Amino acid sequence: MSLSPIQAQWAIDETSRTFLSTITGVLAAAASDNVQALAIVACEQFGSTLAICDETSHKVETVIVPTPQPATVLFLKAAVGYSPRDSATQLGKSMAGVRFLGLAAALATSFDLFDCARALNAMLRNSASDLTILPTARQLKDLLASLQPRSYRAGFSESVVGWQIMLQKEAMPRILTDEGHSGGPSSFLFKSAPSPEMVVKLVDVLRMVARIGESTTTGATIKTGAAAAWVAAFIKWCLGLPPSIYMEDNQQLLRQPGSVITLVIPKTLEGLRKGLEITVHDSLDHLGQLIAPPSTRPFSGMATIENYGTWLLESFGLRGTSLRALHEALDFLIPQALGALKWSEFDLSGQETHPAQLHHRMDISVGGYTLHPLPDTRKIVDVYSKLLSPARMPRLATTDDHMLIADLPLVSQYLESLSQACPCSQCCGEIQGHVNLGRSFCKQDEFFEFISFITVDILVLSLFRSQDLLLIKLSHERDSGNALERAVFHLAKAGNTAPQFTAIGTPYAWKLLEWARSMVGHKVSAEDEDGNTVVTSGYGQVIYPTLFDTLDIERRGYMGLTSYQGVLIYEGETYQTVTADTGDSAQDELLQLNSSCPVQVSVPLNAFLDLEVFWNVGVQDSHELSIALSVRSRTGRLSSVRMHPMDLFFVLEKTLLIERCPHDGRSGINPTDRFCSHNSPLDTHQEACNSSSHVDIIPVSYSNDLRCFSLVCTRVPAVLRKNACMACCLDLCREAAVHVLIL
Repeated sequence: MSLSPIQAQWAIDETSRTFLSTITGVLAAAASDNVQALAIVACEQFGSTLAICDETSHKVETVIVPTPQPATVLFLKAAVGYSPRDSATQLGKSMAGVRFLGLAAALATSFDLFDCARALNAMLRNSASDLTILPTARQLKDLLASLQPRSYRAGFSESVVGWQIMLQKEAMPRILTDEGHSGGPSSFLFKSAPSPEMVVKLVDVLRMVARIGESTTTGATIKTGAAAAWVAAFIKWCLGLPPSIYMEDNQQLLRQPGSVITLVIPKTLEGLRKGLEITVHDSLDHLGQLIAPPSTRPFSGMATIENYGTWLLESFGLRGTSLRALHEALDFLIPQALGALKWSEFDLSGQETHPAQLHHRMDISVGGYTLHPLPDTRKIVDVYSKLLSPARMPRLATTDDHMLIADLPLVSQYLESLSQACPCSQCCGEIQGHVNLGRSFCKQDEFFEFISFITVDILVLSLFRSQDLLLIKLSHERDSGNALERAVFHLAKAGNTAPQFTAIGTPYAWKLLEWARSMVGHKVSAEDEDGNTVVTSGYGQVIYPTLFDTLDIERRGYMGLTSYQGVLIYEGETYQTVTADTGDSAQDELLQLNSSCPVQVSVPLNAFLDLEVFWNVGVQDSHELSIALSVRSRTGRLSSVRMHPMDLFFVLEKTLLIERCPHDGRSGINPTDRFCSHNSPLDTHQEACNSSSHVDIIPVSYSNDLRCFSLVCTRVPAVLRKNACMACCLDLCREAAVHVLIL
């Protein structure tokens, strides 16, 4: 163990002198994070009593304390990062403060903050020489909340994942064999976080053990159950050495030379459900007994995409034969999902088999112009490889119309083995001599649920512009109502014979965003049925649609997401969410066509050269910003129109994008088309829509910003032009029965 000297107690009079000598830094940190200065000072001095090894201290000093350059959210004109004078920076100025940050990094990334504060409050009381002035639990919670975003980068959660997997492989077979169970995905045993009472006892024992030479304590034996992985990780985090680990019957799982802590794992499932039992050994052969109640809460920290993938496979019990079957299934299910999930409102099923003839020289079907929220398959394959680390590069393939995922050789073989031990009535009825236990749970369906969940995870992760710094919550919970997962599940079982799946009321692209937010642990209010949330922040990450930074619509990947590490900072204040202003789409003089705009349509033009799109940002109470999409003249005159930015993703499902054609995009129509006319972005376009072939043209040529703004204003299907000629654009409008063309 590599540990610096540890004090037995911390004293408030020493705190006062420290406070006076560093008052400027403490007050600046307190003001930056809106926390009490007393909490910062007390916790710094408390750090001098903690057992935190030099390795962890170094990690704190190199990962948590430094303040990286902030990233810029272009459309908000906000930053994502950390204040250079916050509480973590102040605490990092002393070794005692660094030690406290080490403890906070483990606690704040593992538990509910109120539970953390309760545990920390008890620790402060247990080790203070003067109890007259102590921060309250609420004040400690505020401090921990300010430290939490930085703490996730220290990697304690990932250490817990490593111990979960090790114990799952080494201890679980012994426990399940003795219990008469066969194992399986439902037997992921070491997934709990300890109770706050457990943590208090652990910190106290590790402090005593680390003070060997100054006290009579020589070591400790800790018996714990479902929280064993967290406890093992915490011991290594604090002492620098992992514990030696044994089963209750003395079977050795890990022998660690030099360790003074022994961890004992119960041999029964009942034993795993119990709390913490600690026996403290001392040089006088005295034994001290400490007990703490069990925790009922699962551990749900954050991990990198690679470690999340490892945890995901282990939590589903997928290894060996089942893992090979998974990879075979994914190679076929992912392309099936990409083809069967309906991303566009355009019904292409009734199109003629021959392609549309656009301007007599451009041969492509209308389906070639629909927009897709996901990126191309190359990025999806890259994400698949990064998440699951398959033995070979994924080879996405399609099956014929009559082949099911269940027909694939490895999948078929694995499903057959599952049916042999499945308790459901269907599997029991199919197998002669199989005892029907009268249960509805089906192991084959469970496998299809797993591959469906993982398929959606892969598709959603491909939305992120970069996964290198992304942290994912170690959880199977998703807030999208499982519509995507259910659709993929039915597809996996029914194959290409299943109908195209579409969400009712809410676009599937929106479901992708909801799933992405769940993956990074961001909660959106259940009342947000209209999709008002634009930017979310939490767990040391900020995510938002990349399209808002660029306002440049591409055919593939329009639901791409940007993620930055840190907290959202706007004009010096931190905010948790950005919501959409409900908006006002009433007519506005700035958006009316002026007299210089020709009546007849001939060439692509921009009738609104004097306008620029801007984001109208408002500061709300309760840590929220509001935002709307608007326009203003270049002389500074503001429009009263405020459009809901998230409406853009609803509109894109009924938009066709024509990027280019074989002709000069600047060429006009000759002869002039009498069945089209220029119109304002705010027009309802009802007259055109009620006609057979008239097309309203919104003249915003060569301005991506105004094109996006016009699209949000449009409530009806539209064709969006980039660099194609007018004639081809009008041909596409009439082929697809669309009555609005945005230049």
